[in-house]
Amino acid sequence: METIRPLDLFHLIRRENGTNIIDVRTPAEYEECHIEGTELCPFGQHAKISSMENAEQNKAELEVPIYIICRTGTRSRQAAISFENKGYSNTVIVEGGLQEWEVLKLSVVRGKKTITIDRQVQLVVGSMILGSVTLGILVHPILFGWAAFVGAGLIFAGLSGTCGMAMVLARAPWNQV
Repeated sequence: METIRPLDLFHLIRRENGTNIIDVRTPAEYEECHIEGTELCPFGQHAKISSMENAEQNKAELEVPIYIICRTGTRSRQAAISFENKGYSNTVIVEGGLQEWEVLKLSVVRGKKTITIDRQVQLVVGSMILGSVTLGILVHPILFGWAAFVGAGLIFAGLSGTCGMAMVLARAPWNQV
């Protein structure tokens, strides 16, 4: 998969008018901070993909480079695969995502502060494990099994690069604008 460094994309945006940048983070993450001119297309919802499925008559539109950005690059890679499966032959992942963009102090549009999906997952998982261990001590040892189940979910997420809890939290009302 083709990639581009944030600084190179920044220079490309300044040179060209109408660079097609898709941000695949949640609406709340996008509202908090995004690159001016990007189009929000949350991962898993991909309205742009479905609207472009009928663009077969316009092959040129499918060949225009689509720069995909998320927070760190993980969702961008998954989204790029989805875009390519729908016929886009020219998807480009922004290396390091918006996190790297901000490290370089490149310009962004700031809005209302939110808690990132990663931190929300950490809060929920930590609470589930702490609650399970506490209940295992106070109520019945079988409740330690819930902590094992949550741990297995973390191992699966680490191995697969897919976190079911993050996908569920991304659809939560507080993560919508």
